[in-house]
Amino acid sequence: MRTAKFSAFGLLFVGPVIRNWLLILERLYGTTGKLTPIKKVLTDQLCFAPALQFTAIPVLGLMDGHSRDKIEARIRNNYYDIMIANWKLWPIVATVNFYFVPLNYRLPVVALVSLFWNVYYTWKLGEKGPHVADQ
Repeated sequence: MRTAKFSAFGLLFVGPVIRNWLLILERLYGTTGKLTPIKKVLTDQLCFAPALQFTAIPVLGLMDGHSRDKIEARIRNNYYDIMIANWKLWPIVATVNFYFVPLNYRLPVVALVSLFWNVYYTWKLGEKGPHVADQ
């Protein structure tokens, strides 16, 4: 069931949002210049990534039928760890993507890496049993 929810979340929400974000970055910074990919990575990781992670936790919580209090507790207890993990993986992926991958293949690269990222995400946000008060 969790796999189906994550699949729907990725297909209906994250995929379209990231596709549009990649197009926005192209319009903002263009395609030429040695520092253009770095500008895109910095904008992506300092603006988009925190917003996406902050949005993902409550949306997934709503999909799981959690209460507002439970969703707020998940944000408080998991957001920082998720962002640290995000910054250990996604800047590298984004740098490779922006330097070497043509625009029309960037979303598939993100989707491929997301398969592994979602394993972490499901573990981090997954139910850990009745003994965990914040879940």
